[in-house]
Amino acid sequence: MDVWCLVVGGRRDPFRMSIDTTEPVDQLKHAIRAHPEFGFPTRGLDLYLAIKDHSWLSAEDPDVVALSTPVEGDSVVASYVNADRKMKANKFLSTYFTGGKFPPFDAAERIHVVVVVSPPIRPREDESIVVDSKKAKLITEPRGKVDVALPSPKVFQYDLSTVPVGVLLDTSALSDALKSFGGFPRTLYVRHEMKVVWAILYDNYLVEPVQDVHYVLMGSPGVGKSALLVLFCCFLSQMHNFDIFLARHVICGAGTTSPDVVLCFRGPVVTGYPKIPRGLLPYIEFNLSESCMNTQRYLVVGDGYHQNSFITDGLNIFQSSDLLSTSGQYRLSSQDNRSLVLMSAWTRYDLGALYPTLPIDIFEAQYAYSGGNARDFCRQFSDLYERRMTTLQRLTPATMETLLGRYDDARCQGMDTLTSLYVKDATDRSMYTRPSMWKAIVDSKFALTELVTKADLQVYVNALHLAENSMRGGTLHGIAFGAMLHKLAWLKQLELRGGGLVVSVADECQVMGHWASYGECIEFLKTNTRTHMYWYPAYATFPPIIDSILIVDGVVYYLKTTVAETHALEWGQLREIHEAVISNATNNHRFVYGVVTPVGMSCQIAPRGTPTTGVDMWEAWAGTSGRVQRELRSLRCLHLVG
Repeated sequence: MDVWCLVVGGRRDPFRMSIDTTEPVDQLKHAIRAHPEFGFPTRGLDLYLAIKDHSWLSAEDPDVVALSTPVEGDSVVASYVNADRKMKANKFLSTYFTGGKFPPFDAAERIHVVVVVSPPIRPREDESIVVDSKKAKLITEPRGKVDVALPSPKVFQYDLSTVPVGVLLDTSALSDALKSFGGFPRTLYVRHEMKVVWAILYDNYLVEPVQDVHYVLMGSPGVGKSALLVLFCCFLSQMHNFDIFLARHVICGAGTTSPDVVLCFRGPVVTGYPKIPRGLLPYIEFNLSESCMNTQRYLVVGDGYHQNSFITDGLNIFQSSDLLSTSGQYRLSSQDNRSLVLMSAWTRYDLGALYPTLPIDIFEAQYAYSGGNARDFCRQFSDLYERRMTTLQRLTPATMETLLGRYDDARCQGMDTLTSLYVKDATDRSMYTRPSMWKAIVDSKFALTELVTKADLQVYVNALHLAENSMRGGTLHGIAFGAMLHKLAWLKQLELRGGGLVVSVADECQVMGHWASYGECIEFLKTNTRTHMYWYPAYATFPPIIDSILIVDGVVYYLKTTVAETHALEWGQLREIHEAVISNATNNHRFVYGVVTPVGMSCQIAPRGTPTTGVDMWEAWAGTSGRVQRELRSLRCLHLVG
């Protein structure tokens, strides 16, 4: 419906807002702030019903002029702006406009909403007062403002569009300049996904700017959203003379003692507030916007703010901001003029290019716990391990929904570190701005293994489906495929087929994971193997020669899952494991080394070292003929029977 609004003291005609009655009053406030002609994007609003004599106010009524240009001592404003007429922010518009105790909605030359703009708050003792002589408005000017010397474009590479994928940029000069303002990495690896997002933003703000279309940069924690956002702001200011208000919500200790810092770009001239009370952010932005000479090149940008804080923390400036980055959920309303763009999580290949000299065993351990979270990958291993374990231990049946990418409950806060958000096809630019083409998956090998006995099968389906359909799935495909086999074994639904042989994990088979050290795993295999058992090492540093051991019908299968066309069989890594199992197995057991691949795939095995005596070779396809086939039909890699 079309609601007509009038600003008290606005000295302007009523204006129309199109909005659905299912929206809350608060959403109408946000839409009014974002109105291109409203003029108060950073100020608080109160809305009142424009009712006179039990009817909606006529557009021809003299009260319209009295409200628009109020005179001191006039009682007209008070007759509308009172507690009985105030529209509550959490009420739906249908409460006021679809009958009940209010007049039936009438759109014919009527005014429906009276808008009152909140005045600026009074400055605190640690602030000075600046008077805008042209408009006679008081603007707070917090103390502590400093000049920020960014590196010159002559010596610093600001434009990522000219940098090839795979280049590691030295950004230490920018890092030094921003150390008191939330920081910046000292090096920046330019990956494919970053270049795509940069191109989308570049085209929107420079090549073909679309009026009133603003972007929210989405992505999982630790994928580089903030780095790209800050670099893009610096690029626009230093090379294209943009004026930008950039507020960052940062972790205390990251170069600052305040959770909020501000950078004000006036073209290439930058000033900053390294410590700022959150309540003053709107007033700094107002001051900057008032001095902006070119409104077409003025941007309000927020980094790290969640949508729910726009209201609870008084950050209304971000309701209509031009660019925002957040790792939280963002919900587009029918009135929202934003577009979403995804910064996809890191691939193993890119992490390897970022740390090419890292020993392979250390790299594999880090990646097994971090997944596509580059920030976590860079942590000390002990810190990374504790963080993952703590988050996993906090999981409850109520918060398991986060593993499927759902974060609707406040209890799920922080659980998004267990999942990474990927675009389904990183080579297709159009998918980066289509949320239906994004998928949140558990991509940590450690988490997928740890959750075998707890998480829903759909968690494993999601990870495997994304990996096998992505051109950049790579290692993730192998991790998800191996974890799926553990899950099917736990459900007693795993079936392996190859060379005319069918091997199943039956109901009598004990399925167990081992979370201890390598030495304790070996000790377990020496003393605790069962006649029917599926065993898997559930931690990252176990030798990659096997992923599980299946004992069934007098045969011990050492199973290695792979999605690669070739597999290097390091016999030396199997020797100690085999000796441990032999010491506990009966004399009539056979031993088989089985390479398990997706259905229809053939793997070339390349043995290295002296073969282990008495161990036969077997190649098999993975699948199931059981009750879970329906959930698995979206996958290509599993053999489904029946």
